[in-house]
Amino acid sequence: MVEFRVLGPLEIRDASGRILVPKRRKTRTLLAILLLRANTLVPADELLEALWEERRPASARANLQSYVSELRRLLDESVSLNGNGYLLTVEESRYDAAVFEKLVTRGRQALTAARFREATGHLGDALAMWRGELLDGLPLPQWLWPDRSRLEELRLSAYEDSVTARLALGQHEDLVAGLREFTGRNPFREPAWGLLMLSLHRCGRTAEAVDAYQTACGILDDELGVPPNPELRALHERILNEDPGLLLAPEIVSNRPQAAPTPRQIPAGVVDFVGRTAYLRALDDLFPASPAGGRASVFCALTGTGGVGKTALSVHWANHAADRFPDGQLYVDLRGFTPSTRPLHPLDALAQFLRSLGVPAEQVPLATEEASALYRSLLAGRRTLVLLDNAFDGAQVRPLLPPLPSCALITSRDRLDSLVLEGVRRITVEVMPREESRELVERITGAECEGLAEFCGHLPLALRLAATQIVSEPGLSVSAYLGRLGGEDRLSALDGDIDRRHAIRSTFEASYRRLPYEARRLLRALGAVPGPDFTPAAAAAMLGADQLEVEPLLRVLWRSHLVHGGEGDRFALHDLLRLYALERFAEEEPEAEQRRTRERLALWYLRHTRAASELICPQMVYLPLDLQARPSFDSEASALSWLEAELNNVVALAEETGGRTQWLLVDALRGYWYLRRHSSGWMRHAMAGLASAEAAGDHAAQAAMRSSLADAHMILGDRAGAFEHHTAVLELSRKAGWLESEAAALGRLGTLHISRGEPREASGYYLRAIESNRRLGVYRGMISNLGNLGLTNIYLGNLDHAAEQLGEALRCERERSSAMGEALGLGNLGVVSHHRGDLDLALSQLGRAVELFESLRSDYGAVDALSSLAAVHNDLGDPVTARALAVRARDLARTIGDGKSETSATNALGAAARGDSPEKALRLHERALELALAKQLHYDITQTHIELAVTHGLLGDTTASTRHASHALVSARRSGFRRLEGYALLALGDGEAAGRMFEEIGDALGLARARRGVPRQSSL
Repeated sequence: MVEFRVLGPLEIRDASGRILVPKRRKTRTLLAILLLRANTLVPADELLEALWEERRPASARANLQSYVSELRRLLDESVSLNGNGYLLTVEESRYDAAVFEKLVTRGRQALTAARFREATGHLGDALAMWRGELLDGLPLPQWLWPDRSRLEELRLSAYEDSVTARLALGQHEDLVAGLREFTGRNPFREPAWGLLMLSLHRCGRTAEAVDAYQTACGILDDELGVPPNPELRALHERILNEDPGLLLAPEIVSNRPQAAPTPRQIPAGVVDFVGRTAYLRALDDLFPASPAGGRASVFCALTGTGGVGKTALSVHWANHAADRFPDGQLYVDLRGFTPSTRPLHPLDALAQFLRSLGVPAEQVPLATEEASALYRSLLAGRRTLVLLDNAFDGAQVRPLLPPLPSCALITSRDRLDSLVLEGVRRITVEVMPREESRELVERITGAECEGLAEFCGHLPLALRLAATQIVSEPGLSVSAYLGRLGGEDRLSALDGDIDRRHAIRSTFEASYRRLPYEARRLLRALGAVPGPDFTPAAAAAMLGADQLEVEPLLRVLWRSHLVHGGEGDRFALHDLLRLYALERFAEEEPEAEQRRTRERLALWYLRHTRAASELICPQMVYLPLDLQARPSFDSEASALSWLEAELNNVVALAEETGGRTQWLLVDALRGYWYLRRHSSGWMRHAMAGLASAEAAGDHAAQAAMRSSLADAHMILGDRAGAFEHHTAVLELSRKAGWLESEAAALGRLGTLHISRGEPREASGYYLRAIESNRRLGVYRGMISNLGNLGLTNIYLGNLDHAAEQLGEALRCERERSSAMGEALGLGNLGVVSHHRGDLDLALSQLGRAVELFESLRSDYGAVDALSSLAAVHNDLGDPVTARALAVRARDLARTIGDGKSETSATNALGAAARGDSPEKALRLHERALELALAKQLHYDITQTHIELAVTHGLLGDTTASTRHASHALVSARRSGFRRLEGYALLALGDGEAAGRMFEEIGDALGLARARRGVPRQSSL
């Protein structure tokens, strides 16, 4: 049975709990409309108007039918055509909006009858069904706004009714925090203000109750120009008069959520943290160890000038209070005020959190709203601390705020007024008190330095940097250093002026001017690094120097604490120091040198990124580019590691430069993104590159960006989007005269035809692509398309041709020492050897493929090779090994979120189980069919019907066996899957026809089974 959910992100869940949400946005919108009008006929014209509010394409009605067909496949015929409209039939018990309304009705009935515990239960269950905003803010036509408003209003009033029932039970102490948050988000709901006032009064906090009334009056007057209603005014009077009828005996209810393992991401913090007692106490009070009712949710922002110690304070407290958040802590640096680096996009922060919470990278939503909804759903019911460091503004933070009962601690130089208006508590962090300043400096230097604290204006970062100078220069006394500082005009800003830029500039100046000339030049250049960190090699590139010359200079900066080391050989500048260095760069370097420095860095990154991507994904066609002295990597693994470490810098540089450099860097990253399946970031940067290319009118660049977009769409399973972009690539490449890209587009279109169950058409595209590659002398393109043609011939049953083509491709890959290419070739050849009956050779080829994929950390390659290896072991009569390999493959497929690979692995597992337990095998093959149908994997669908036919036959269900085999036969003949056609005939009992087919295509295993006339035990 299917369950429908609209009270949050749109979800459909099948009986196994699997989410079946359509991928296309218009299909999701159509489903949302039909759900809000469930069991009611919706005219087709209204649907057309809703889906295309402005310019309706000529194909709109046909597209609508396509969307409906997609829903019918997804929902098992729940959508029906009735006259000139569509009807979605839904069982109310399996539709969350209907269940919600019933629970609210029961709760209100119980409340009216003074059955308060029953009312609390029903209303609490109803409110718990909401997982976020209705349909997660999915756009709806105007004629559906009343339906949406009705449900949203019912949610708000249900909350108020729930509070009323809990107040009657004496749970007022548990309600205050929630009511404050509720009134902050819904300031015009006067009943809620009354409930807050009453809760505060019953808690003995009458002054706060009166203050809440004054706040409500102010909001109503300022925003609406109206006084509070009579009921609220009367309650205010009763509170002032201390009416005893308002008081009830308290009854504390505890509902602490159970702990669940989640990330512990808070950084270690500084070792010599000093003081800040008042702030730590304030945070302890805001985030108590035992929140009232167990469900308190607090959002707090630490704001203040740069360098005042907000991050150090928040990290120190978060580590100290870790046990108060049993479900873990999440941390992200939002880079809101990191110089020369753009603030982190909320979607990138959400993607980081979602991956930490177990969401595969390729399944991270591409829209901020969808990602935020999924994030809130995963944290629902957990008590987690989310530390949002270095925020730029409220808009950046808002999508990252967790749901109740989790808490958020935010640091920012911005006051975040918009969040304060929404109920976020704000603590302004000031400079350190005199005693704490002295203690901090003395702890670092080991000497009394109160005078130095005064010079630094008690600003923590300035204190640390100044004290470090004393420690790092041997023989320098405190008094001598103070004399040096006192003789410089640059310290005037520190003397009573704590403006962050002046204070820090003066502090950095003391270190900067003591550096050798070349070290100063390096520090200035480092201010222009676009990303968060850098390597000695990148620093050397900026100066146009040898790395061996730059490394000693970096050590000088490191000893002076002007750079700090990260992981491995990576270094970073504090954000304020980066700003200072960038100012020195702009003021002291001529404009021509500034330009050359940035150009040298961009060229260095472009060379390395291009070389790394070409090594790990040589089949990709990149923009023509004459790059002299390209770097070399020891192996594909080292190239991958470099790209992993430098990804943030490369994309930051692309965003900063724009234009030609932007699209060249995005194009150079294509191989990495394809291999790692990072579709969300890939698509966003490719869209930006495409916009730049279109503005410049560069057809080749447009083709390259659309190639990236097509691949990203394909990873996401959006074949229509991929087909659209590849078709555009073909046309743009022809306009640009870029023949290699044209050939690649032909090959990609061939792959799309494969995915659509059209191997004959795919074969034609591959042959055209190979011919183009041969004429152009493009070796890598020819190899790739030759391998794809061989794979297509496996589908078509041309095993001899497949072996010849795949063998040639493998020889070529070995000649150019491509481990990834060799792994792919061996994996495909192993399948051919298996079908041709050479099981020992298949074992050898597939085993080596698995080893290579694992050494390259390519889960996507390893999973299919493991499934194929399981099938070979099964045919060798070793179901135990086959099951173990199939389980590994299935688990890996689930980890990476690859539905196609999971289908193959599940079929292999079912085949291995068939001998001992046909019933278990049947369940596994049925699951495989669900997966294949959900992804529209035509070859896998056909194969799985055959597996089901054989399994039903073993169980004696000839009717079901014949039905599945007949379905497979029709599908195989329609698509040209001749090998599968033979197995379908065999399952139908026509061994003679099957034998002729197997003999013609060279399938030795199939021919042996046809001659024996016995049911198959193995996977195809």
